[in-house]
Amino acid sequence: MLKPPWQRQGTGRALAGMMVLGLVLALSATPAEAYTTTGCKWASSTAKYANNTPSPYNTAVSSAASAWTSATDINWVTGSSGVVAYVVAGNYGASGYEGLTTWICNWAGTYQNLNIQLNRHYMDSHNAARKKVIVMHEFGHALGLNHSSVSGYPVMATSPSNSYLNGTTSLKPDDIAGANFLY
Repeated sequence: MLKPPWQRQGTGRALAGMMVLGLVLALSATPAEAYTTTGCKWASSTAKYANNTPSPYNTAVSSAASAWTSATDINWVTGSSGVVAYVVAGNYGASGYEGLTTWICNWAGTYQNLNIQLNRHYMDSHNAARKKVIVMHEFGHALGLNHSSVSGYPVMATSPSNSYLNGTTSLKPDDIAGANFLY
């Protein structure tokens, strides 16, 4: 008669070994609460953007680019040739988003086309600091970062306005680590 695995000779050590291995893997895994990436990024650490926004948004856009450039290994520059992140602001209505970044990625995982839309329906009533946090968030997507679930209200949290309302006005360590991982 065949005995169950836990009653066979020598299986106790194997089961104990598997439990120890599982515990080691669980404790050494990357925390679930950390930056995540979209799977697409720039071909180099220099990223170009074209600011096609009206004057109330120009400062927020240039400040957001400067924030990423000064805190990370990425260098945002203005440009209009090659692959460029086009930043526009328009009234897209009560769509549920303050900003939206869309992109097309090639087979190698590098950008072919990027668009950042700032929704004036919501953002026109925001002060300059809140606009900057939202634009930093969208620039983070344009770098290849997805939403972060880390505590402490990073810029790349699901809601950048919520991060702002909880005191975030600059990039947090998780935002910086994500960008530096990619570049």
